[in-house]
Amino acid sequence: MLTDRERQTLRALCDAIVPAVAEQENEAADSPPGFDRAIWNAFLRRRGSDLDLPTVVEAGLEDVPTHIRTQVRLLLRLMANPVVNLVLAGRPRTVSGMSPPEAQAYLRSWARSRLPLKRMAFQALKQLFTFLFYAAPAPGEANPNWPAIGFPGTPVPPRGVPRAITPLAVTSDTQIATEICVIGSGAGGSVAAAVLSRAGRQVLLLERGGYYSQR
Repeated sequence: MLTDRERQTLRALCDAIVPAVAEQENEAADSPPGFDRAIWNAFLRRRGSDLDLPTVVEAGLEDVPTHIRTQVRLLLRLMANPVVNLVLAGRPRTVSGMSPPEAQAYLRSWARSRLPLKRMAFQALKQLFTFLFYAAPAPGEANPNWPAIGFPGTPVPPRGVPRAITPLAVTSDTQIATEICVIGSGAGGSVAAAVLSRAGRQVLLLERGGYYSQR
């Protein structure tokens, strides 16, 4: 979906936001107590592109609304334009043509800009790549950063838990009497409904989506 130039810009931005902490093994710090030194050193030398995060981002762009995809591509084209970079950040080069320290300084200028749109663009890129660096699993396996940060991962395969609720599919005008109606059964609504129900209240959960278990 992206052009080669847009991919190069995306990769440069990825490694500028999630760089390697240590380039060589002898630069790495001692591992924290209880952590394997080899795993820790590999973590410190890992950058965002080592997890192929740009490919993950490009694949995700196919599922977002068209206007967001258009905005992202416009941002990548602007950052790949030397003239635009000269005007916006005083650097007459493409992001992909900068050294890692230069690219990081370039992004810091966006983060500290007086223009709200530049700060918003930086925050969006930072949140996206840092989230994926720690959360995205590698193809067919767990994220290699998880052992270094002590995260055990999720059960594989997920546990098969019987449904605790039998949903009532409302297909026509229906009257239901209840004490409390909780709109939405997500992270907030489900907890609120469970606490209220255990307290003896009659609770109705109203949910637009389907019933999905972890499996």
